[in-house]
Amino acid sequence: MGQVSAAGWVNNGPLVTSLLKDEDGYIRQGTARALGDFVKDSPEVRTALLPLLNDKIGDVRWATATALASCFKEYPEVRTALLSLLKDKKGYRRSGAARALEGCVKDSTEVRTALLPLLKDEDRYVRAETARALGGCVKDSPEVRTALLPLLKYENRMVSRATAMALGGCVKDSPEVRAALLPLLKDESWMVRRATAMALGGCVKDFPEVRTALLPLLKDKIGDVRRDATTALEKAGFRIFPKYKWWKLFKRWSWNISSVEDLSRD
Repeated sequence: MGQVSAAGWVNNGPLVTSLLKDEDGYIRQGTARALGDFVKDSPEVRTALLPLLNDKIGDVRWATATALASCFKEYPEVRTALLSLLKDKKGYRRSGAARALEGCVKDSTEVRTALLPLLKDEDRYVRAETARALGGCVKDSPEVRTALLPLLKYENRMVSRATAMALGGCVKDSPEVRAALLPLLKDESWMVRRATAMALGGCVKDFPEVRTALLPLLKDKIGDVRRDATTALEKAGFRIFPKYKWWKLFKRWSWNISSVEDLSRD
């Protein structure tokens, strides 16, 4: 089904339409997913997909609603379908709906209100996807920031990582968020350390305490963590390796931790 394309729709519209009506639910689901790239530009695609929002199979409804998410504002039917999926019994449908609604959180109070309870969902994947989705409005919504902060201390590292990344959009404007993120630079999970370094990258230039906290990560045992900490510092205008480009050093087999020089301005 990944072979369905805009040209394919033009040339084989009746065939694709017939696939959306196929008796096999997997075929309907795959076709709906494949057509997701064309819903904005093709009224024919939207018209063909809309009936599947009422499909008897939940996965088909989910795939269709996700495909139509980019026209959320224009179609009340799509909005209703996606919001209802947030309450579905299946966790992967709830997480998929949360992911599909990511582009709507900034402009829709209705979406933010519907997503916030999912930060306490029993399914960790749902919590993680909801945190990611709400990242688009953390800068403008104190309510969302307040709801996200407790997830940084959650026992599941996937949720903590997603939350750290989501809060990265407001690190420059929120002392509370910066204070909550800084301890995670020492988290036992390297993925959390890496996500936190990336999240704090937007405020390195303006806050010396963030700069100081990031420096130890230049000697982290995990290469990805060292790389992203370095990137965060260098994007802020600081030079970590005056004599070498950092990516050349990371490619060297004889990586020497002692070669990290003092932080200096270009």
